[in-house]
Amino acid sequence: MTVSLFKEKGWRRISAYNTVGVCVFASVLIALLAWSASVSGGLSSNSIIFQGRCRKSQLVNLWLHLLLNVCSTGILASSNFFMQILNAPTRVDVDRAHSKYEVLSIGVSSMRNFLYIDGHKPFLWLLFLLSSFPLHVFFNGAIFSTKYLGGSWHLTVASEGFLAGAPYVGPGAVLWAAGAADMNSSYGGTVSLGEYQDSKSTTARAIRYAAENGKRWKRLEVSDCLSQYLYCSPRVDLGDVILVVASNSSADYLMDSKDNSLGWNSSRVMANLTEDQEYRWKQYGVDVRSANSLWFAANCSTSGIKNENSCHQSCLGAFGGNNASAVYSAKSAASIPSNYTFNFFSVVNRTSQPNISNIYGHLYWPDVYPEDTATLDLQYCLAEPVLDVCKVGVSNTILCIVVICICVKALGCIIVLFLLPKSRRDPLVVSGDAIASFIRNPDKTTIGRCTLDKHKVKTEITVKYVTVAGPTQWVSKPRRWLTAIRTKIWARNYAIFILVTCVACSSFIIVQVASPMRGLHNLTDHLSNGMSALGNTPDSLLSSVFSVSVPQILLSFTYMVYNSTFTHLSVEREWNSYSLGYRPLRVTDPKGQQRSTYRLQLPYRYSIPLISVSILLHWVCSNAYYIIALEGGYYILDIDTHYSSGIPKPPSDKTGFSPEGFIIIGYSTFMVLWLFVAVVVLPFVPLGLGYRTMPGRMPPGGSNSFVISAACHVPNPTPTSDGNIAVIRSRSNSQQGDSTAGTLSANGTSNHEDVEPGPDEHLNMEPYLVQASREPLRWGVTKTSSLSCEEFINLAADDAGHLSFGTRDHHVCDPVDGFFYS
Repeated sequence: MTVSLFKEKGWRRISAYNTVGVCVFASVLIALLAWSASVSGGLSSNSIIFQGRCRKSQLVNLWLHLLLNVCSTGILASSNFFMQILNAPTRVDVDRAHSKYEVLSIGVSSMRNFLYIDGHKPFLWLLFLLSSFPLHVFFNGAIFSTKYLGGSWHLTVASEGFLAGAPYVGPGAVLWAAGAADMNSSYGGTVSLGEYQDSKSTTARAIRYAAENGKRWKRLEVSDCLSQYLYCSPRVDLGDVILVVASNSSADYLMDSKDNSLGWNSSRVMANLTEDQEYRWKQYGVDVRSANSLWFAANCSTSGIKNENSCHQSCLGAFGGNNASAVYSAKSAASIPSNYTFNFFSVVNRTSQPNISNIYGHLYWPDVYPEDTATLDLQYCLAEPVLDVCKVGVSNTILCIVVICICVKALGCIIVLFLLPKSRRDPLVVSGDAIASFIRNPDKTTIGRCTLDKHKVKTEITVKYVTVAGPTQWVSKPRRWLTAIRTKIWARNYAIFILVTCVACSSFIIVQVASPMRGLHNLTDHLSNGMSALGNTPDSLLSSVFSVSVPQILLSFTYMVYNSTFTHLSVEREWNSYSLGYRPLRVTDPKGQQRSTYRLQLPYRYSIPLISVSILLHWVCSNAYYIIALEGGYYILDIDTHYSSGIPKPPSDKTGFSPEGFIIIGYSTFMVLWLFVAVVVLPFVPLGLGYRTMPGRMPPGGSNSFVISAACHVPNPTPTSDGNIAVIRSRSNSQQGDSTAGTLSANGTSNHEDVEPGPDEHLNMEPYLVQASREPLRWGVTKTSSLSCEEFINLAADDAGHLSFGTRDHHVCDPVDGFFYS
C-alpha cells in the first residue's frame, strides 16, 4: 500500500513524499538526541559537539544553523501543505454549505471552512498549527555557540633588561606589592610579600614565565598596547602583557648608572628608607641597593559591567589612570597618541603615608620623592599570543521539544495520508479542482446566476430571502487586484501590519536612547550595541531562547499574513486568466489535458521572493536581538555582585559551559533600525501589486465557492442525428497540432467519426461534462454554433446569452456591455 501511494497522482503522491521526508528527519533528530543525551548525562544537559578556534567554531555554527533553517523551512512548508489540504472542503462539504446559502473558500485558508468540514480535519489542522509554534521559537536555539572573551591577564612592568635576563626580585623596584588594600583595587589582585619569594607560588611563576618567554611575544607599539590593555577590551587573541618602561628623563638618575636597561635601585627610588627598613626588606629577599629590572607585577582583570554601562580595570592605577572606570566602547589605536608618559602613583594619596601593614606586616611603605620619581615612559609592550577557544553545543532540552513537535507532525502526515477519504471525497485544494468538479456536476443553487461575483453573493445568495435568478445586464468596469480580497480581510491584515510596525518603532526608540548608534562599529555585536538589563546563567538557556524569540514569532505571524495576502491575489490572478484565452485546468489530480500542480497556490515567482524576504528578515532579527553565550570572564553581572558578594554561582557541569560562562540577551541598534525600516516598507508591496488593473473581464471571486459554481454551468451540446452528441475535440497541448473529432453516444461510449447534429434532445450529459472538464477552458459567452463572435452578437441581440466556462467547440466570446446574460 505504501509503494502504491508513490504511484498515485495528485496531492496524495506529494503527501507521500512529504510524509517520508518528515519521518526520516524525525528519525535523524531522535538518533541525534539519543546520542547527545548519552554523552552529556541526560535530557536536561547540553553536549559540546565542537571545541576549537573561534573562527572555525563560527563556521561550524553557521553551517549547522543553515542546515537547521533549510530543514525547518522544509518541515514548515510540508506542514503548510497538509494544513491547506485539511482546510480544503470536499464537494460534499461545499454542497452542504450551499444548501444553507453559506460561502466556502477554495484555494485559500479560511476558518469558516471548518464549520462544514468533517470533525477530525479541524483537529488535525490545529495539531499541525500548534506543533509549528515551538519550531518557530526553539529550532534555532537547539544548537548554540559560545564566544570567548577573556577577562584575566598578568601585567609586568619592567625595564628592557628584564627580557634579557637582568636580575629582578618581587615585588619590584618600587616595593609596591600588588593589590594594596586602600587603593580601591587599582593595582590588581592582592598578593602577600611571601608569595614573591615562594618559587612555587602562582605569583612567582607568572613573573618567571614572563621573564623567560616575553622576548618571543608579540610586540605592540604604544598606541596598540593601550588600546588593548588600558581601555575596555576583552582578551581574545592576546593574553599576558609586559610594559617595557624607563624612568622619565627628569628621573633617569634612579636607574642603574652603568646600564639603564638593568632597572632601578630601590634605595634611589624610595624616600626616607631607613636602615631598619632595608634590613626588614632583606628578610623578603629584596636588596634595595641592587639593580632590579622589575618595577611592578600583578594579576589583572578587565570586566565589562553592563548594568553600569562601563568596565572595571583592576590595574588602572598601574597604567597611571585614575580610579574612574573607562567607557565601555573600545578605543582604537588610531585615536591614541604614540607616546605615553604616566605617573605610577597617580591614584595614591601619598601625603597620608598609607598603612599597608596587612600586606607588609609591621613595615611601612617608605614613599617616593620627589613627584617625578614614579613617572615612567612607556616604550613598547610585549603581549602573549593565545588561542581563543569557542564551542558549539546542542541543548538536549530544546532538541527534545523540537523532536516531539516533528514527531507530532509526522503522525499527522501519516493520518492525513492513510485515513482521509478518497475518490469523490477528495478535497478541492485549488480552484482548478473546484472548477472541474462543478463542471462535471453542476450546482443547482447557482443556475441562472452566471454574472455572479463576490460582491453580489451577499445580496443575491447569502441573504435571508434569496433573490430570483434571471437575466442580468452585463456592465464591465475596470477592477483592480485589490478587489480580490474582502475589505474586512484588508483591514485585519493591515491592522496587524500597523501593530508590528508600532512595536518595531517603539523598540528602535528604546534601544536608540539606551545605546545610540555611533557609526559602522554597530554592525558588529560589540557591547556598545547594548545588552539586556538582566543576565542569566547557562542553566537558563531555555528561558533566554524563548525571550529572544518573541520578535521572531511576530515576524513569523507577519509572514503568514503576507502569505495569505499574496495567496488571495494569486488565486484571483489565475481565476482572471481564464477569461483571456483557453487554458487547461491546474488540478491536484490531472486527467486528460489538465495539468498537474507543482504547487498548491503561490507560484514560484511569488513564493521564492516571499520566502527569501522572510529568511532575510529573520536573519536581521536574529542580529537585532540575540543571545550572547560568553566564556572567559570578561562580562559580569554588576560590580557589587562580582566584588562584594563573590562571583555568581557557576553553572552545573551539564551545561557544557566553563565556570565563568554567562548568557546575556543583546541587541544591535543598527539592526533594529533595519528591521524597523523593513516592516514599514513591506506593507506597501501588496498595495502596489493590488493597485494594478485586472486584464480580464471575469467576475471577481476566484476563491468564492458560489462564484466558481455560477461560472461552471457549461451549456448543452448540439445533438446529432444518430443520438450522439458532438463532443469537444481531443487536442494536444500544442495549439498547432492536428485535431481529431470525437463524439460521445448517449450511453457514454465514444467514437471518432465526424457527425452531423440531429433533433434528439434527450442526452446523457455526464460523460460530456467529464470530457469537457478535461479540455482547455475559457470563460465567456458560450455558444454551440460555429458562428463568429460578431455574427453571434448580431444574431443574439434580443436574446439572453450565457456566460460560463467553455471549450473551443463552444467558440467562447467576450461578454458585451449592455447585453443580458443568464
